[in-house]
Amino acid sequence: MRSDCARGDGQDRVSFKTLNAGAGSTRSRSTIHTDDPNNLKTTVYLRVLVRDAITALRRFLFWQPGEPLTGKVIRITVTDGFSVKDMEAASGTRAPSCHMETVKPGVEYKLTVTPKSAH
Repeated sequence: MRSDCARGDGQDRVSFKTLNAGAGSTRSRSTIHTDDPNNLKTTVYLRVLVRDAITALRRFLFWQPGEPLTGKVIRITVTDGFSVKDMEAASGTRAPSCHMETVKPGVEYKLTVTPKSAH
């Protein structure tokens, strides 16, 4: 968590680094320093619900030995409140090919993964 508070503006902006942290509820503590002589320092606890920006139906693809090497589909949906301009996919290896199809721009995508050779 990072907190930015300019002196005297009375506002505190808090940002969370959530990349690879996973979705779910998280709690964080922020210490506030004031110029109030009766209360120079106080602690505020924040409970934040971190949501995934996208959901993927089928996160793991597997081809059984002897199964035809036809494409399998991962359906990707953008969570309400999040914005996606372009969605692309690529393989970390040259073995499978990836084809991304836009079903509904900014909302729904279909990723087809096709192996090029048996494992």
